[in-house]
Amino acid sequence: MKIFTQKSWQNWSGSVSCTPKKIFFPTSEQDIIDAVQQAKYKKQNIRVVGSGHSFTPLIETEDNILSLKQYHGIYSIDEEKCEATVKSGTQLRALGQMLLDRGLAMQNLGDIDCQTIAGAASTGTHGTGLSLGNIATQIARFTLITANGDVLECSETQNSEIFKAGQISLGSLGIISKITIKLMPKYYLKVEKKRCTLDQNIADFTQSINNNRHFEFFWLPNTNYTYTKTMNITSEKRDSGTWRKYFSEIIFENGALFTMGNLCRIFPKWSQKINSMGTSLIPQGEEINLSANVFSSYRWVKFHEMEYAVPLEKGIEVLQEIEKWIRDKNINVSFPIEFRVVNEDDIYLSPAYKKPSAYIAVHSFRGMPYKEYFAGCEAIFRKAGGRPHWGKMHNLTAKDFKDIYPKWDNFQKIRRKLDPEGLFMNPYLQSVFEE
Repeated sequence: MKIFTQKSWQNWSGSVSCTPKKIFFPTSEQDIIDAVQQAKYKKQNIRVVGSGHSFTPLIETEDNILSLKQYHGIYSIDEEKCEATVKSGTQLRALGQMLLDRGLAMQNLGDIDCQTIAGAASTGTHGTGLSLGNIATQIARFTLITANGDVLECSETQNSEIFKAGQISLGSLGIISKITIKLMPKYYLKVEKKRCTLDQNIADFTQSINNNRHFEFFWLPNTNYTYTKTMNITSEKRDSGTWRKYFSEIIFENGALFTMGNLCRIFPKWSQKINSMGTSLIPQGEEINLSANVFSSYRWVKFHEMEYAVPLEKGIEVLQEIEKWIRDKNINVSFPIEFRVVNEDDIYLSPAYKKPSAYIAVHSFRGMPYKEYFAGCEAIFRKAGGRPHWGKMHNLTAKDFKDIYPKWDNFQKIRRKLDPEGLFMNPYLQSVFEE
């Protein structure tokens, strides 16, 4: 196991950085146990990091970081059950290709695949689809390394309460070393992208989410235009969109956004005009490809993000209220607002716990002011009973979470039992879990 001392670390967006005493790079489960025991012996904290794609200070610490960068790969595949057991540091992008080689695929993914499987699940990362849950719902079981160095096997039938708490736990219960994922035989998706008006999206919303396996749209603030994307399983088996996808995502979704963002940063009062001009660049068309090749999008433009899950029936109303607030307050917004839907689940700290949810994400280019914009949107989200995405920016504390999560006390009881001395805590998690 490699160990670096006093090596600086920062997250993907550059919003969080720190210089811990040590960064461990395990290559085996025993390495993880050894790192945990070292930290415990020295009475230091230890935080686990996957790809560092969270926007919150989940990892920030002056003590120890355990990086899963060198801990990846498939342990085993059960083709009869359609399940795969993988190391927790396995990147989603690499996992998708490894599964394809065995004729398998994940049930659903988000639009970014640079995260590790454990990091994505533990923060409640999700895709879109009214019949589909977030990534954590695809977990059949996992192996947890506790603060004592014990190895716990957790599933619906084994340590079941820890399983429900640990599917989304922010790394606060211990370090997940292995995850068994529920899969599907590999399948093709037909992707259709089109330019549409916000008014039309709102009018067709119920039909759109009921008639498509996956549905989402991006609204360009201060305009009436949206970029709508649907994906459905198809019996057609062909690669018809690789170059279209590359052109669409590199030229428009990254290149054009980068140019628009910089223009808005230099000339903030031009944001509305720049967004209006950008609507003409919205890509349209269709492609067919294997699911692993179309779920994710290229992302190299850096930004800050806040995302909340609100009850599905309030989703459109919340978006309309945000639209009115932006207009009334004359807020300069230069990044699309993303709207997705997710089915309910029974995971203790899932933003979609017992509620089919609309996930609404607001963004700001790195280097541009965002606090007023995010605070205004957050007030609207909270009024609607929203819960923040655990990997995105928010301003909530333990008292707030206690009020919005019915299983909050159950989770806290499990956390304190597994980690009574707070080995896996940091200042941010203390604000989340300690009143």
